[in-house]
Amino acid sequence: MFLVTVYPNLSEAGPAAAQDRFSEILRELVASDRWQGLSLIEGGTILDDPGDLTADYIHPSDYGHARMGYHLGQVLKTSLSPTASSNAQRPE
Repeated sequence: MFLVTVYPNLSEAGPAAAQDRFSEILRELVASDRWQGLSLIEGGTILDDPGDLTADYIHPSDYGHARMGYHLGQVLKTSLSPTASSNAQRPE
């Protein structure tokens, strides 16, 4: 299961502290090893350009959505490739 931190945005009116805390909670969950199979994706690796936001500086534009989809696909492709899990033990 992949957990994604909050995507970067430029909202000055939004609850930035709550967004930061939410992302921190996700990082803590993954680091705790309490649940197996959790992986963290930093939102900033998916939405990496503020120019991909709409005029409200919160939501991605159509082009931003396309770029996010591409970046997410690249992260998942790398994470789910056979070489990424080759160190995991497989049942015989």
